[in-house]
Amino acid sequence: KNAPLLHVEAEVVDKQKVLHRSNDSMGHTRYYVMFKVRSGDVIKLVVPSDVFNFTFVGDTGVLAFKGTKFIEFGKE
Repeated sequence: KNAPLLHVEAEVVDKQKVLHRSNDSMGHTRYYVMFKVRSGDVIKLVVPSDVFNFTFVGDTGVLAFKGTKFIEFGKE
C-alpha cells in the first residue's frame, strides 16, 4: 500500500497463463506478464486478461506499477 507509483521503460519478455483449481472444481485463471526493465531486472506481475491478450513478447513501453500491483503498460 505504501509503495510508490513507479513508471519505468520496460520490454515484455514472457507471458504465462495459470489455471488455479480449487476444491469445489471452480477454478480461476491468473495472467502473468514478465517485464524487463532498464536495470536488467525482470518483474513478474499479475495483469488483467485484456492486457494479457493484447500484450506480446517484444513489446516495449512504459510500465506503471505500485509494489507488486500492475497499474498499466503503455506500449510504444
